[in-house]
Amino acid sequence: MESYTLKINGRDQEVQASGNALLLWVIREQLGLTGTKYGCGIAQCGACTIHLDGMPARACSLTVESVSKGQEIVTIEGLSENGDHPVQRSWIKEQVPQCGYCQSGQIMQAVALLR
Repeated sequence: MESYTLKINGRDQEVQASGNALLLWVIREQLGLTGTKYGCGIAQCGACTIHLDGMPARACSLTVESVSKGQEIVTIEGLSENGDHPVQRSWIKEQVPQCGYCQSGQIMQAVALLR
């Protein structure tokens, strides 16, 4: 186990993990940010989409050691404090969610596309 400092949602977070630990599990299990979901595990479905320096990335295929110190990670929780990001508001207004499981990844992808 090694110590890593990850900048997530504007805050530096210290985590203990092996270098090859998947970023998805560190985000969910160590930091409790469960909006980033596990779907396929092969970076195809997008349920685990986060932003890495403003670009969409699949957290299920990134290791902790692949994230450089200082790179900014944003999860669905980091888009807005109250779930009121314009894309989130539009999602609700247009009644997009079905089961909702993959919605956070879709929202993160849409925000990156629109940006």
